[in-house]
Amino acid sequence: MFKATLFEYIRFPALSSYEDNFVIQKLYLKADRVAYLVDNLYCYRTRGGSTMHSDWTLEKIANNVASLEEKYFDLVLANQDTAGIRGMYHYGLVEHKKYLEERALTDTAIYLKICSRPELLAQH
Repeated sequence: MFKATLFEYIRFPALSSYEDNFVIQKLYLKADRVAYLVDNLYCYRTRGGSTMHSDWTLEKIANNVASLEEKYFDLVLANQDTAGIRGMYHYGLVEHKKYLEERALTDTAIYLKICSRPELLAQH
């Protein structure tokens, strides 16, 4: 549950996947308090054909990469530790690159973007 005032300037993007990854760190950074309950109050139902359990598409890969970049950027702007997200981002880039190469999708815009990022990431 989130306090409604946290959403004053924060909105979920209109995407088919990973839309929550674009906002969760923004809400966390904006919150005055965060409570964590160790209890099974939430039930996540998986179903056949769900977008999160289907094969990768170019759109899903692009959304995932963009969400990781957004998390990284938000943490940099907030002057927070970026070590965790850097690791997640690097791992995602490596896995997506491998996936695209295995399917001969190396002439796509997202593949080229993925290939350009490790060098930039290493500089920071």
